[in-house]
Amino acid sequence: MSRIKKECPHVPLVLYINGNGGLLERMKDTGVNVIGLDWTVDMADGRRRLGNGISVQGNVDPAFLFSPLPVLTDEIHRLVKVQIFPFNLFMLF
Repeated sequence: MSRIKKECPHVPLVLYINGNGGLLERMKDTGVNVIGLDWTVDMADGRRRLGNGISVQGNVDPAFLFSPLPVLTDEIHRLVKVQIFPFNLFMLF
C-alpha cells in the first residue's frame, strides 16, 4: 500500500474482502482510505468497530432486490440513517 500511495498520492484506495466481518479491525491497519463492508456486516456495527478515522462503503443485502419496493425502500432509508461521517459510501447492486 505504501508504494501505491507514494506513486498515486491522490487516488483513494478501497479495500473490500468478501466475508470480511471477522477481519475489519485488521483491515483498518492496511493504510487504505476506504473499507468496503460485506453485506453481512451491519453498517452501524462496522462503523463502530472501525472508528471515525476511515471511510466506509456498505452494501444492501442482495435479497432486498427481490423484495417489494416498500421493503427495499425501508432498508435503503435505514442504511442512510446510520451513515456516520467522516464519509460512507452506499451501494446497491
